[in-house]
Amino acid sequence: MTKTICLGEIVAAHGIKGHVKIKTYTANPENLRTYKTMVDEKGRHFTVSHVRASSPHSVIAFVQGITTRNQAEELRGTQLYITRDQLPQTEHDEFYHEDLIGLRVNDTEGTCYGKILGVQNFGAGEFFDIKDDDKIITLPFNKDAVIDINIEAGIMTIDPEFLLV
Repeated sequence: MTKTICLGEIVAAHGIKGHVKIKTYTANPENLRTYKTMVDEKGRHFTVSHVRASSPHSVIAFVQGITTRNQAEELRGTQLYITRDQLPQTEHDEFYHEDLIGLRVNDTEGTCYGKILGVQNFGAGEFFDIKDDDKIITLPFNKDAVIDINIEAGIMTIDPEFLLV
């Protein structure tokens, strides 16, 4: 099965002509226009156009076939997905959060601390949530704490001194 990535969620109708407000999960909200056709959980296709930023994390867009406010309101809560292979290639030392989730976290001696559960950013930079058998620990995502990330091997090598228990 092809891996899908959620790029955003329709959170509200906007105006009376069928436009919607989409909360985006892209680095730049207007990047959503790059992926004109997306799908929802049910496999329905959505073609978006006339995308314009409305806040740092959302856009106003027109969805093809949606022409009234009532139709737009029915889409509230719809999550919009693309397949992983539609994303642009990353640069060296650049990663998509989705690719990091599930990596095994080891130190340089091979001690395993668990797997990456998620990537969080509460305003002070990004942090990994790492889950082992019975707890969740946190690690800052910076060059001091993270020694190496090997997506192909499924391993992130860390300096355990930076773990926040």
